[in-house]
Amino acid sequence: MPTYASQTFARRIAQLEHKHATLKEGAVTVLRDDGLMVMEPQRPNVRRHLLALAIFLLACLIYKAATYAGLGPQAYSAKVEMLANGTLPETMLAHIFVVDPVTETLVAHLSQAYAAAEMRALTLYEALATRFWVQG
Repeated sequence: MPTYASQTFARRIAQLEHKHATLKEGAVTVLRDDGLMVMEPQRPNVRRHLLALAIFLLACLIYKAATYAGLGPQAYSAKVEMLANGTLPETMLAHIFVVDPVTETLVAHLSQAYAAAEMRALTLYEALATRFWVQG
């Protein structure tokens, strides 16, 4: 029959093994108030992963809208239909690239922004042309 001391020792060993297993996954050194440096398990940064996922999804949505705006509705629909008739991964992509209301709204905003930028560039070009090239 194990004694109290051996049970306490076994429990401490189990705690140390658990701590070492968690420290293998990542650790950070912390300086305590008494001046002792202690290794503590590093907590996973969930916010960073969620932010990266959100940025990736936004970039995919912008890519989809830019492709739709660049090709036009008929050509884009034809490309998506070609994907839908392909292999399994192509069919999955076709389901993702189907035009939805969010994409149409984003295309409308991109078109307005492009038209405004084009107008500003044209106005700037005309101003420079009249000032520097046309002298008369």
